[in-house]
Amino acid sequence: MKAVSNTISKLVKSLAVVLIAMSAQAQTGKVWVTVAEPSALGLKVESGKLTTQVSALNNMFNTLNVVTMEQAFPASKRGSLTNVYEITCGCDANVLLQEVAKQSTYFSKPEIVEAFDALFTPNDFNTSVANDYALNLIN
Repeated sequence: MKAVSNTISKLVKSLAVVLIAMSAQAQTGKVWVTVAEPSALGLKVESGKLTTQVSALNNMFNTLNVVTMEQAFPASKRGSLTNVYEITCGCDANVLLQEVAKQSTYFSKPEIVEAFDALFTPNDFNTSVANDYALNLIN
């Protein structure tokens, strides 16, 4: 009976550790939006928090734990892409998308930023072929 009790307690402890580890991973949501007039928002970072001159946006930033709002394509030569901003929060991306869509007077065309995946395999022969005699002949 004591062995069953020890096994159950170990199982409960390991389950608790797994659940704590899974909940400790922070959710981050990212959304791209187009801002018609970025200077009208008056974005500032005060004591580690993102603030703006617009009170409705301040409420949204505080409730969703918005960390940054920065240009998504700062080096773009197209004027329309320089007005695209990336909003990053400590929340779910779908929740952020819904809240940003409600602020249609300031933001337009919101969309979730998908994770980037490389569309190629690295051209690194050292990992696939240990010592190929012909590669040393290429100058």
